[in-house]
Amino acid sequence: MIVPALDRVLAATAVELSAFALCEIASDAQISIAPLTAIEVHFVLCGDLHLHVEGAPPLLLGPGSVVIVPTGRAQRLAASAAPTRDHPAPGICAMRADGLRLYDARSGGPAGLRIMCAQIQADVTGHLGLFDTLAVPIAARLEACPVITASLDAMLAEADAPGAFSRSLTGALMKASLILALRAHIARHGIADLPGLFGRAWLARAVGAVLEAPAAAHSVGGLAAVAGRSRSTFAKGFCEQMGVTPMEFVSQARLAHAHRLLLQGEAPITDIAARAGFASRSHFSRLFREAYGTDPRRFRRSHRAGRADHADA
Repeated sequence: MIVPALDRVLAATAVELSAFALCEIASDAQISIAPLTAIEVHFVLCGDLHLHVEGAPPLLLGPGSVVIVPTGRAQRLAASAAPTRDHPAPGICAMRADGLRLYDARSGGPAGLRIMCAQIQADVTGHLGLFDTLAVPIAARLEACPVITASLDAMLAEADAPGAFSRSLTGALMKASLILALRAHIARHGIADLPGLFGRAWLARAVGAVLEAPAAAHSVGGLAAVAGRSRSTFAKGFCEQMGVTPMEFVSQARLAHAHRLLLQGEAPITDIAARAGFASRSHFSRLFREAYGTDPRRFRRSHRAGRADHADA
């Protein structure tokens, strides 16, 4: 079944949401957004969002709604069905002290609609193509869900009075809300209109096996068995869907795991290479340098220096 397989992927992968913008829109206004290359998620904090995404039917979403927007599509975010003022996004953007962008379409008046916006962040393994082929927005109205209500209330509070670790907290709330939105969408509509790994249980099983244990002795034949396909069919299909061969993906997952280990502790580089599944430190260092532009030791030293500079600021 696809849902258990996807659960393994979502639990094991490093997919995270990063809050990057707050939209404040007057009741007679809209914000026009040019096509984006990032996967964007909107969280409706208060007011009604009239969302127009290029190539898709318009959506009306109330407070407590979550919507995932396809990449490469122009958008219009409006607070009413017939806005009289249009604001192109670049002209109303300012940077807040907490690092969030503020898109202020109030013209000095009150906000009829407030939206927190996030982008799905990718590590060295990418975001696994979860939403790459999304054709229309995935939207869920979750105002009756207590967890969503509490999460969006907390996001609203952080937007109004950001405190220590505000963006990290908001990002964690967003990821939980996104998963609940996906659960609600699958419960109501099934998986037929979902993209990428959502519709391919065999692929999700193989990807989940790698992400759960990147250092394991994976092979094309072993992953094909996990996927329930013949070796040749699996290898061809995996490459078509993921853009890399199965063993290239294993190497990417190991690099991502080693990257996290380097950031988390003081273990020797040789130990990290072994724990991530690399046969030798030299092999690990060469691949890490190709992926990150520096060797593991310099990378960790630079990260430590960055933390020290931040602490002294």
